[in-house]
Amino acid sequence: MKQQQKPRRQAMTPEDSPPPAPPKRTMNVRRQAAPEERIFLRVTEAAYALGGSRQWIYDLMKSGDLPFVKLGKGKVMRIPKAAIDQMVVEAMGKTA
Repeated sequence: MKQQQKPRRQAMTPEDSPPPAPPKRTMNVRRQAAPEERIFLRVTEAAYALGGSRQWIYDLMKSGDLPFVKLGKGKVMRIPKAAIDQMVVEAMGKTA
């Protein structure tokens, strides 16, 4: 007994394809500013900006060479972007 073959489906063309689905809405989405726009940087961002490691940034903070701000209950630490800019200017002055 032979099995019946199903008819082949024709390939869809762009005209036949359904329209794309609209993007899903998400709740409580807030735009995060780029690091250049922010007043404070995270430790990782400061390390990247200065070309060092996170541990080096923490060491600078602990020694008092890099000012920082504790937010909330003290677990969140941010570094003022002005302090990073000042470190760069001082480093450029020493090498010039």
